[in-house]
Amino acid sequence: MTIEPNEILDVRNEICSFREIRTLKKIKQMKPGEILAILVDYPLALERIPSFLEKKGHIILRIDKTGTCEWKILVKIQGK
Repeated sequence: MTIEPNEILDVRNEICSFREIRTLKKIKQMKPGEILAILVDYPLALERIPSFLEKKGHIILRIDKTGTCEWKILVKIQGK
């Protein structure tokens, strides 16, 4: 099943906490029910970002491997 994101956030090549900060900033600009695709290239971010977002109440729809060391995290935005 194809999921079309409303927004794409590319945090590849970002340093640690900036990934989470940029993700949170982007989510604040979005509406509940919208889908955000987050592009990451760091294995630890693949663990930290979904965990961080779930704690904030958002729903991780799926994580796709898109390259040797690159992933796309699809998250459904929930109420803020």
